[in-house]
Amino acid sequence: MQGPHNGWLLEHLVVAEAGPETSIEDLVRISVGSGAARLFEHEPGVRASDAEAVHQARVATRRLRSDLKTLEPWVEPSRADRLRSELGWAGGLLGAVRDQDVLIAHLEDLGDELELGANPIAEVTGPLRTERGLRHAELVERLGQPRFLRLRRDLLDANAAPPLADGIDGTGAARSTLRKLVRGSWRRVARAIDRLDPDPGDEQLHEIRKRAKRARYAAELSAGVLDGDAEEFADRLADLQDVLGELQDAVVAHDRLTAIVTDDLSVAGAFAAGRLVGRVSEIRADARIRWREAWDAARSKRLRRWLR
Repeated sequence: MQGPHNGWLLEHLVVAEAGPETSIEDLVRISVGSGAARLFEHEPGVRASDAEAVHQARVATRRLRSDLKTLEPWVEPSRADRLRSELGWAGGLLGAVRDQDVLIAHLEDLGDELELGANPIAEVTGPLRTERGLRHAELVERLGQPRFLRLRRDLLDANAAPPLADGIDGTGAARSTLRKLVRGSWRRVARAIDRLDPDPGDEQLHEIRKRAKRARYAAELSAGVLDGDAEEFADRLADLQDVLGELQDAVVAHDRLTAIVTDDLSVAGAFAAGRLVGRVSEIRADARIRWREAWDAARSKRLRRWLR
């Protein structure tokens, strides 16, 4: 099934920069417009199997879902829930491909670092490339289905006429309550970390990473509207997110490598897989130490003065 081509979609989006005088309605419009534009712009590359396009499209779905959660008090609940659900569906399809790209690149980089040789690494990553191909074929097939075409139309509609909740004056200045919404995203990170066990599990830290990402996106959304250190604050949250991302990548790599090691591997391939397991275990241990330092930097009172 064919829908409007991407050039037409991009032409019909309203995309602008937020500023101190941006209204509530316009900030919702800007958030939806920027996310939709990023998704539409990279859709042709996604279909063509371009790894960077897949990455950018996935970021578009994740960031817009996060923005809709941050702006939740302003947006009509059923419309927001539907958009977040459908963006989650599309993001899941994109993520199934992107996760393979990240893992393959990670193992190839480590193979170069350890000087394991191209052929053994290719043997180890072979099953991942096969799975990546299957997931991409599924993604392209789903992009042509009515469900994705409806998502594109829903994003256009939400950009043209932001679905504000009852009682929300869309003409009011966004800055009047945006600071409170961003502060709420930050506090959810802080509370979750306060509740952690002394030696938290990898899954617990993965949840912290997701909360930090949402708080970072909230700060970036507010950067043009609010005065203060929003950009530096977002950068420190990105640092925390990166360290926890290294941890998650190492956990995933360890699990997949363990599953890949079979009798089908050659001696050289099995040796390479074993060396890689050892290296990702070191990376995991190092990230579990460093994330606290990144958190201490992100929660600096100086960086958070603008949230008061």
